[in-house]
Amino acid sequence: MASIDASNWRSPAAVRVYRLAAKQGHADAQHNLAVCLRNGYGGVVRDPVEAMRLFRLAAEQGFADSQNNLGNCFNAGEGVARDKVEAVRMYRLAAAQGHMEAQFNLAVCLTFGGEGVAKDLVEAMRFYRLAADQGHVGAQHGIANGLRFGDGVLRDPAEAVLYFRMAVAQGDVRAKLSLGEILIEGTGDGSVPRKQKEGARLIAVAAQQFDTCAAHENRNDALAILAAHAHERDVAKACCIGCGKTKSLKVCSKCRVAKFCGAECMKRMWPVHKPGCLRFASEDAANNASEEEEEEEERARSRVHQMIGESVVAGSSARATSASTGPSPSPGHQRTPV
Repeated sequence: MASIDASNWRSPAAVRVYRLAAKQGHADAQHNLAVCLRNGYGGVVRDPVEAMRLFRLAAEQGFADSQNNLGNCFNAGEGVARDKVEAVRMYRLAAAQGHMEAQFNLAVCLTFGGEGVAKDLVEAMRFYRLAADQGHVGAQHGIANGLRFGDGVLRDPAEAVLYFRMAVAQGDVRAKLSLGEILIEGTGDGSVPRKQKEGARLIAVAAQQFDTCAAHENRNDALAILAAHAHERDVAKACCIGCGKTKSLKVCSKCRVAKFCGAECMKRMWPVHKPGCLRFASEDAANNASEEEEEEEERARSRVHQMIGESVVAGSSARATSASTGPSPSPGHQRTPV
């Protein structure tokens, strides 16, 4: 097949080359032409049926990308009757070649099962891990959830955190929410220590991103977690528990700990914040009183030390004066005048 510049692989000129090479049985060309026909690239009219035919031709030659795309077509009923069993078969062929997307797609099918496909969480987690280790963000989130709850794999919150962090590094908003919740709560066995400030900030960022993409249900979940931990000092200080904002915040005038974006959130969240507000104020008052007592004790010790020092100095001065004048003559040795 003639060389195609990577930046122009969807161009009309590229489509013409694909057609010529596809007729000669070139699997790569068959696949690329199918992608163009499936999506309407290169000025062609979308033709899912023809795309399906070309994907099948390339898949029969062992072309993993086409096997995965053919699985997608069967799974969605695109250009062919929906057939989840056949979709799984195609995904397995591509996954066996190490195809990352196919491994993830197969894991998803096995996670939920249905339509002739048996649910198999153990096998699903195996394929999630394979794809995750190749950098697939969805698979990283999938194996992390399995490790977090012990679904299809031995429960391991610490390893779950590692995979969630991988997904967060790629910008996965769901992973931010899950990781934030774990860090706020920690684990009872101590395998994941509580890092409430980091956790609250991750959840706050997730809430903002969910709001941007109109994922209101997920946003509400994020804010509910913040509200549930509003009585925790590091959570209250990290963000506005009412909306998740982290910038331009105002401190509560009563407790001087919790932060809000403004009066509206402060008023709306007062019933949630009130227990924490009273607690923070009480704790700080007790701490201040304790600090004042310690300072007073320190001042008292300083005064005692000062008095002891002054006493020692006075005693030393008296001994020095006595030594300089010499001993007084003893009455028994006084000379009698002649």
